[in-house]
Amino acid sequence: LLIMSLPGPGTSVGSSITDSAGNFNFLLEPGAGEEDIVINLPDAGDKISLAEPFWNGFRKLPVYPGIALDRESIEYFREKFACSQLQKKFRNQAFIKHISFISKPDSTVFYQQPYQKIRLADYIQMDSLGEYFHELFPSVRLNRRKGVYNISFVDEKTLAYLDEKPAVFFDGVLFDSYGPLANVPPYEVDRISVLPATYYYKEFYFGGIVDIHTRKSDFNSVKAQPNMTRFIYPKAAPEEYEFDPPEYSDRGSPSGIPDFRYLLYWEPYLKVNGTDGGFDFYTGDLRGTYLIRVTGQTEDGDILHGEARIIVK
Repeated sequence: LLIMSLPGPGTSVGSSITDSAGNFNFLLEPGAGEEDIVINLPDAGDKISLAEPFWNGFRKLPVYPGIALDRESIEYFREKFACSQLQKKFRNQAFIKHISFISKPDSTVFYQQPYQKIRLADYIQMDSLGEYFHELFPSVRLNRRKGVYNISFVDEKTLAYLDEKPAVFFDGVLFDSYGPLANVPPYEVDRISVLPATYYYKEFYFGGIVDIHTRKSDFNSVKAQPNMTRFIYPKAAPEEYEFDPPEYSDRGSPSGIPDFRYLLYWEPYLKVNGTDGGFDFYTGDLRGTYLIRVTGQTEDGDILHGEARIIVK
């Protein structure tokens, strides 16, 4: 059984059982950017390897025959390359690049409303997290015996210890070693949430939940345990470029900059209401025949497609 956690201001947990060959998989929430992931392995000696992101099933690239271009094609590509170089020289590009994608951290938690939640800044600073548990969380027992720390929950109604092992999360990561957590300086901790009851979630059942978050929530205040693997996994790439068509509405003051675009207009998210709607674009300085291609989809799911040609003289 492998357990996955996501370091950050939120708290989530997932599991995956390997097959007979040791293969496993986890489902990530859709989005763009990268995901910081921690996987808990059954044993410190275990190792994992990841398939390539968006792997298409081919370990070897297909072999294609060599490309042979005729003289007309060669001249076409030479002319297109020269025009592209001129566009770049005059900084008259049709596409602009977006600012680097910044993912918004998820602050949600998988469990229900905690029974008790405190922010350490609201209380007098104490010397250790153990003192906060002792003074403010009567249902939690953080004990140390022969140098080994242990956390357990007491049922406030029966005053009996819960039989199941509690789940202790640190910056969103399920953490089984309590000693490093007990030694985290209290001034680095932002909040502590406690749920003192047996909690069932998917394949898990916990004898209570302790959820600790530092001010940065980056899971860097403690060292990852030997059975943990932490890595950054790339998700879907964000859209980096946007088409920026030139504006020639002011005909009285020509800029004098050549316009050698082969792509005159591109809009992937054009919406029309019935017969209303449309788009305008300007041609460039290159003479020739241009293809206009429109592909769309109706609200009922029907695919629409149309083509037309214009000649620039």
